[in-house]
Amino acid sequence: IFPERQLKTLLLTVELAPVGPTRIAQELGVSTSTAYRDLVLLEQAGFVVCRPSGHRSATEAGLAYLNAVL
Repeated sequence: IFPERQLKTLLLTVELAPVGPTRIAQELGVSTSTAYRDLVLLEQAGFVVCRPSGHRSATEAGLAYLNAVL
C-alpha cells in the first residue's frame, strides 16, 4: 500500500492525464523533485506509464488499485 501522498499523486494522474511532475507538485504543494520521485515509484509499480513527453497516465493496474483502496 502506498502512502497518502502517492495515492493522491495517482489520483491526480487519472484526473489530469497526461500530467507531469510540475503540475503534480503545484496541486499537492510539494517540490517538483518529490512529485517526480512519487511518479517514478508509481511507474515502477506498474500503476502509471511515462509517455515520450515525460508526462504520465494511469495504467489499468493503477485504476484497479484505486478502485480497490477507495
